[in-house]
Amino acid sequence: GVLRYGIPQFRLDKKYVDQYERICSEMGIKFKGNTFVGKDITVASLRQDFDAVFIATGAILPRKLDIPGEDNPKVIYALDYLKNPKSYNLGKKVIVVGGGNVTMDASRTANRNGHETWVYYRKTFENMPANSIEVEEAKAEGVNFQVFEVPVEVKDETLVMRNCENVVSDDGKVHTRMIEGTDHEVAYDSLIIA
Repeated sequence: GVLRYGIPQFRLDKKYVDQYERICSEMGIKFKGNTFVGKDITVASLRQDFDAVFIATGAILPRKLDIPGEDNPKVIYALDYLKNPKSYNLGKKVIVVGGGNVTMDASRTANRNGHETWVYYRKTFENMPANSIEVEEAKAEGVNFQVFEVPVEVKDETLVMRNCENVVSDDGKVHTRMIEGTDHEVAYDSLIIA
């Protein structure tokens, strides 16, 4: 699944995935992909036929932002993009929204394909769930970052962003809060949601 089709070659050489597949096969593990459990086959029938059943549902549904304009055709979900980056005509400026490893994969891939690439994240670098090495490698490759900004609306050629800030609550926890009245528009050619 994602190991083979969603993680770029520069981060995971597919020879390692091939080795895992070979080792599992030699152990007697059988893979049955592209099977919709509940439609193509039932859990009850699997339990009758096997002593143990492992269902790996995969990452088939992207996380949405749930903001106005997200249905714009210039919006691409990172997992779709990473499956076949060359099939997308992203234009010059690409914005990637997120802060995880998938964000780093998508932004580095877009950047390596010649696009001016910007990552927008609502918190600080220290709060990014991405591996810090991945973030540093993205920076070193020329990916641009803008922190403490969150998208609130997608327009045809601009993304409406709102500034954020960290706030410490009475219990000492740090929360990120959007700052009203700070909306501004950022031009883009393609928007990748990660």
